[in-house]
This record gives sequence, structure tokens and C-alpha cells, in this order.
Amino acid sequence: MTVSTSAAATVDLHAHFTKHEIIGYLAGRWDGAGRVLHIVRAFAGVSTSCDHDSQNALQEAEMDPVAEVALREKVRLAGLDIVGWYHSHPTFEPTPSSVDVTNQGNYQLLFRDEDSGQSPFIGMICGPYDTAMARTASKLFYFFVEDLKTRKAKRLKVGYTGLQEGLAIGEGAGSTKVAAVAAARGRSRAI
Repeated sequence: MTVSTSAAATVDLHAHFTKHEIIGYLAGRWDGAGRVLHIVRAFAGVSTSCDHDSQNALQEAEMDPVAEVALREKVRLAGLDIVGWYHSHPTFEPTPSSVDVTNQGNYQLLFRDEDSGQSPFIGMICGPYDTAMARTASKLFYFFVEDLKTRKAKRLKVGYTGLQEGLAIGEGAGSTKVAAVAAARGRSRAI
């Protein structure tokens, strides 16, 4: 999987606009033959949980159905496919909740590539920088549901290859396949 720095930066910036959870789509391409998912852009969505008087707005986000139709059209007009979703955990650690895992599993079933038998759809959670939290930087958590029957989530490790070049994503230290994204050009290259 490859992720452009511009997509990651867009998610991070979106998460800093509010203390409430945000939501959106990750867009790019699935290469079924090479079994590689390329995320090149993030598209900010509109959450139905934006009632600022509600405690739930701090802890849950659901895409507004009307805004989602428009968002899907934006992705289509950009010549991309929806290959993932993102949301934030603004006041707690960015690890998937049981609701996040269920949503991710449902998305993977919905976006399943029957030709390859793969479910090329990634979840991303952003924990924005917050002076009230112990961390001193934003945290991005990429995951997918490894077993759709038991809803077991698997974290994808992230390593930065440089601000201009992109992010490297792998499945752990022993089996990390490193790729870089030339974000400005929108092309990938292996390191």
C-alpha cells in the first residue's frame, strides 16, 4: 500500500479544525494484478454528529448521507476510486473501537474486488496533536479487518520516507514492503 503525504496531511489538517470527530474518504486506485492499494487524496466529509452540545459528537462520526453522495461524485470527477475512509479520535488514542472495526469490515465487504478476492479498503484514524494529550505530534493509525467473520483488526505500520516523497506502509517489521509516493507527481516508486 502507498499513501501520499498530501492525503495524510489533508486528514491531519481536517482533524485540527474541530474538537469533534471528523470523517471523510481516502481516494486512489487498487491494482488488483499487483495487489497494491494506492491512496493519493483525502476528501473531507460532513459528519451527522456535529451537534456541538452533544458529548457523542466528541466520540463518534457518521457521514451525512446527502453530503456523501456529493463526496462520491467529487471523487469520481477527480478520476479516482474510494479506497478507504478516515475519521478522528480528537480526545482519545487513535485505536479502532468495536464500532470502527464493524464499520471497516462492512466497508471491506462493500468494496470487495471479486476478481482478486481481496478487500482493498483501508481505515485510517487520526489522533490530532492536542496539548492535553501525552503525545507531542499527531498520530495516524491505518488498519483493515483481517478476519471478516471474527472482525479481527490488523494495524498497518507507517514509516515516513520524507515530506516530499510520501509514506511507506507495511505489515510489520519482518515483512515490511517499503514504497514511496512522489506526491507532487502522483506516481509511486519502490525504495
